[in-house]
Amino acid sequence: MSDQILKPGLTSISVIVGIDIGHKVIKISKENGAIGCTALICRGTVTNKWLELLDLNEDRRELIFILCENHVARCILEALNRKLKFEKPNHGIAFSTEIAEVRGMHSLKDALEEAKVNYRMGEDLDLCKPEKEGEKMYHSIYVVVDKGKANDVVSIAKKAGARGGTIFNARGSGIHETSKLFSMEVEPEKEVVLILTEAKLTDAVAGAIVDGMELEKPGNGVLYIQNVSMTYGIY
Repeated sequence: MSDQILKPGLTSISVIVGIDIGHKVIKISKENGAIGCTALICRGTVTNKWLELLDLNEDRRELIFILCENHVARCILEALNRKLKFEKPNHGIAFSTEIAEVRGMHSLKDALEEAKVNYRMGEDLDLCKPEKEGEKMYHSIYVVVDKGKANDVVSIAKKAGARGGTIFNARGSGIHETSKLFSMEVEPEKEVVLILTEAKLTDAVAGAIVDGMELEKPGNGVLYIQNVSMTYGIY
């Protein structure tokens, strides 16, 4: 039986915050209409020169993916911004991307109904504002490479104009990503780098990563780019 394909007008919100803040993000999001949330432990890179000299230019972060309907996305982002104060340096960043379709989420209808109840009961309904005029356009760049190469990706991206990136672990299973040990296939560990860039810098940053990491060669990695709808905490 094939998966049911749904095109329900959903948005994915990504929030990157300090360690142990993720539970607050999830609570606020659900109070304001989120359908579901997933949290990952990752590490961020910073550009403070003094920290780089001390080899302390990485810190642990939490990356939270939030699923919601389009019309409550800004409400959730505004609520998060008000309580977590993304406008202050190092308080985190948040951005949203539109989802084209959903497959395999058979309980989506029930989840939507529950989210609507939470949305109506939420204390931050007044924060659902129209989109801001004159916002800068951003893209999110995702790069999947073998474990140990993520820092190289970030270094190349910075030289091309990016401010840094967020790194989290994954596991590969593509046709070029498996090796054999005692006749058994082994899936190597991967690292995923998330980079947020202004749209005008995207081509330069992505091109530099593709060339520097030789992504055109099979098995060296994958890069893809998404349009970003709204951003908070970007300076």
